[in-house]
Order: sequence, then structure tokens, then C-alpha cells
Amino acid sequence: MNISLPTLSLAWRVRQAALEELVPRHFNRQAGNISCHSDGSFVTEADLAMERRLIDAAKITHPHALATGEETIAEDPRAFLENAKDKEVIINDPLDGTGAFLEGLDIYAAVSAVIKNGVIEAGIIYAPGLALQQADGRLVPQKDMTFIVERGQGCWMYRGIDTDNAVQLKIGKRETSLSHQARVAFACMNQDKKFEAILADGVDGYIERRHANHDYIRLLTGEADANSYAERF
Repeated sequence: MNISLPTLSLAWRVRQAALEELVPRHFNRQAGNISCHSDGSFVTEADLAMERRLIDAAKITHPHALATGEETIAEDPRAFLENAKDKEVIINDPLDGTGAFLEGLDIYAAVSAVIKNGVIEAGIIYAPGLALQQADGRLVPQKDMTFIVERGQGCWMYRGIDTDNAVQLKIGKRETSLSHQARVAFACMNQDKKFEAILADGVDGYIERRHANHDYIRLLTGEADANSYAERF
């Protein structure tokens, strides 16, 4: 796996932060105070605590980059766009799938992206899955999967911190015939299921989408053929 050291280091820190900030809160159903962004999406204390950790991590692994997160950008997106021009930027989604997190479902993740001059150079998804409690009280993530993609180096998947056994993911051809259906997940900005169903009307193989990280992982592992996103109607 020829992933650069800064990207690997950031992935390790994303995982560590999730194990300390997200997994215990998810296990104990203690997301903290809940509020909403202007688009109606949830934001919790878990989101905010995790975002602080990821911004601090990015400042260590990419000291010359502008590090920010979804919650910070939501407060003033125009200021972010002005400051991010012609810079290396680390954008973090501290808790993708807040709704699932609040419901106790395991399809939540922490996501980070490295962008240089408007070009995505690397991406990280850490998906802990459900936590299991050991006899000594320790919480152990059941799935503990990290997905890393870096421009020119491909996409890799590994469990825990075992990068030596990382598996490279390759999107191969799927044997199909006229009777096979394309597997497409549709999504809109406000995650309104009614509008997503309208988008999918007449499309064979429609997959009900859940959250961005889940969609990406299904695409990378070959469970879906395409994702489609719309900002507004």
C-alpha cells in the first residue's frame, strides 16, 4: 500500500478520535444535546467534539493546510469558500449519519478529505460499526474498517490498524444481461425520501440510500453500480 505518510497518519488519528468520541457515545446512547442546521440536519455534542478532534489531528498531519469541518462550515460557508481558494484544505465530516447514530444503528462514520487547489488528493472513511463490550469493560468496535483513497495510489481497505493486510479495492466489470438491473442509490440534499423516490422513478434496481459514507462503501465494495445526488428540486 503506497499511501503517503501524512494520509496514513491522518487516517490513524481519525480512527483514534472516533474510538474515543463516537463509539462510547453510540454504545451508551449519549449523543448529548441535539440541535439542527438550517437544512434540517441534526448536529449533536458528539459531532462537535469529534470535529474539534479531527481539526486538531489535521493540523498535526498537514500543518500547512486549512483544517475545518462540516459544523464549522455550516456556520459561515461563504467565509470558508473565500479562505479556501488556492490552498490545501482538510475538510472533515465528524459524524456522517447522525440520524443513524441517534437511532443506535451502525451505519455512521467519520470522513475526511484532503483537497489541493480544488483537486481531491485523498479521502478517508472510518466506520467503527457496532461496539462490543469486553469483560473488562473495554469497548471494541465490531467492524473497525478504514477506507483510504489517494490520487494515483488507488483505494484500500483494512481493519483496525493492520495496514500490512490492507486490501486494494478495484471496481471491476459486473457480468450482466438485459434482465439485470443497474443498482443505483439516489439522494437529495434534504434527504427527503419522497423526493428521492421521485428521482428514482422508472429506474430499475433502485437502492434506498442511507448516508453518504454507506453509499460510498457500497460503491467501493461493488454492492452498488452508481450513486446519484441532487442539491435541490
